[in-house]
Amino acid sequence: MRTSVALEVEDTDALIAIDFLLDSVNLSKSRLKKLMNAGGVWLRRDEAPRYRLRRAMSDLRVGDVLEVYYDEALLDQPLRPCQCLHDQDIYSVWQKPIGAFAAGSDWGDHNSLERQAELHFHKQRPVWLCNRVPAAARGLVVVSHHRRASAGLQTLWDQGDMQTRWRLLMHGDQGPRLRSADGSASPLMAEAAQAAGLPALVLHRLEYQAATRTTRVEIEGAGLSPEQLLRWAEVLGVSLPAAGELMTATELLAPPEEADESPLELVQLDLIGLQFECPFTGEAHAFRL
Repeated sequence: MRTSVALEVEDTDALIAIDFLLDSVNLSKSRLKKLMNAGGVWLRRDEAPRYRLRRAMSDLRVGDVLEVYYDEALLDQPLRPCQCLHDQDIYSVWQKPIGAFAAGSDWGDHNSLERQAELHFHKQRPVWLCNRVPAAARGLVVVSHHRRASAGLQTLWDQGDMQTRWRLLMHGDQGPRLRSADGSASPLMAEAAQAAGLPALVLHRLEYQAATRTTRVEIEGAGLSPEQLLRWAEVLGVSLPAAGELMTATELLAPPEEADESPLELVQLDLIGLQFECPFTGEAHAFRL
């Protein structure tokens, strides 16, 4: 079941959030509480920015608007814990597992790295994601907790000082196209990177898996993003398997609406390596999964 609705509080309505929702939405009290805690209920009040309404006993005012986003499969997803690998106070580095979203959506944020980072630091630090990893992938994510850190880390990405290493799967045997006879990257691989506007790519590993008829590739480049890698694969003329093609039924994702419009979330692009120099201490950091 999947539904969304916007409800305005009127004079005759209950002014406690859970009571108002029970009168207005055909869901049980326990499901509504779970949905609120998961971030699927939003409050719009006057001209203020909307925010997630998590407390069931919150007071409402006449004229408030509650936006309810209910996706049964998404709400019932098991929690996929993210792990904090490094805490630099004003930023941190996390490992995101397969199945967890980097950020929340209208439909909730309970299974997102963004929300888990907030709770990990007891809601004492703001959370801004400096990079993304698709929901169907695992990988390293840098999280900023200060605007100065966001600016400094973004500069690293923009200037190519954030070295990234990605692992991706491609349909078919791509060895002949990507690797030269001496084992180095083929001219075709470099030409595709240039045509896609990517920095120089280094081929670290290429392995054909006969059982799934896919090629596992590890490449490295400065500040690479999932969008850039998809563009590179498109120019190269190869297709990348979606998660559903390789995952069992119990592992399949129930992505939010944004992912329906963007297949990027369902592509397995694992960010397995990050290397950079801290813009504040000068300390060299290297993370590898």
